[in-house]
Amino acid sequence: MRRFLALVGLVLSLAWAAPTSATTAYFTTTGTPTTAMQATIATTVLTVNSLTGSLHVGDFIYGTSVTAGSYITSFGTGAGGTGTYNLSQSSTVGVAEAMTTLYGFQVPGDFSSFGAGEIIGGGGGGAFGSQATGGCGAGYSKITSLGGVGAGVWFPIRIGAGGLGGTTGSHLGAAGEDSWFGAQTLAASNVGAKAGPGGGSSGNCTGGAAASGIGSTKFSGGAGGN
Repeated sequence: MRRFLALVGLVLSLAWAAPTSATTAYFTTTGTPTTAMQATIATTVLTVNSLTGSLHVGDFIYGTSVTAGSYITSFGTGAGGTGTYNLSQSSTVGVAEAMTTLYGFQVPGDFSSFGAGEIIGGGGGGAFGSQATGGCGAGYSKITSLGGVGAGVWFPIRIGAGGLGGTTGSHLGAAGEDSWFGAQTLAASNVGAKAGPGGGSSGNCTGGAAASGIGSTKFSGGAGGN
């Protein structure tokens, strides 16, 4: 049996007004706040009728009729589950529709300048069995400039979870998840990295491709071992 342990997360190098030394901020929460949600919106009030998961201040809300850049600024009657929430942007969604979410990252209030942002996807899980292969490593991406960054600004973020390892019932390892920062999707993001595929029963898998990542510096993940 082979297993693969992946480090996932976003690392931001930020300069602060006080103290003047550089500081590094990390974000490592994986996945999304919700996997299913039905809601309406009246101006800046989101009314959640049903959801799987939990909502938080700073979570970004996406839907067919939802204004881009909408995130939760405060709780109304909701406190993570069904109820009302206040949003940063106004929308009109009179009939409940499916909405998706991403976590939000808030730039610290004493931020002064941006140094770099680095991100890695979720690594693939190793397969199970005597002839199994290890999961593949995820890609890595880095940026050294970021537009629109400022103290208190919220950015959407998705940190992909690592894939689960194979078991006796299902010997193949699961693929990890892509990671990105600054948009709803990897393709539109400021920086993003591809996940690593899961391990199989023969041959090495290929790691998350640098070519599919977003950034000024990019590396592919390593191949899974036999």
